[in-house]
Amino acid sequence: MLFPGLFDTEHYFIIDPIDDDRCRFVQGEEITGLLVIPILCLIGGGTRRGFERMNEALKARCEALLAPPPDPGESSSCDVSEEQAGHGEISS
Repeated sequence: MLFPGLFDTEHYFIIDPIDDDRCRFVQGEEITGLLVIPILCLIGGGTRRGFERMNEALKARCEALLAPPPDPGESSSCDVSEEQAGHGEISS
């Protein structure tokens, strides 16, 4: 930290098992300091949207991993490359 006490953050992830094939994912951030309000007014909305997009992408990825494999005789109705999908990157 360059100037402790101005804008300090701690980002955390918690994965709580619910049962054998389900869990709860919690993402949070503790923010403290003198500049919290002005900085969050500037970047808070974009940061929140980035966190939400990451959560949605993680959920979709986990659900895809748990989905039964496709029937080899069926053709896919969606043909999107990783490049077109954007690699799941989040920018704010």
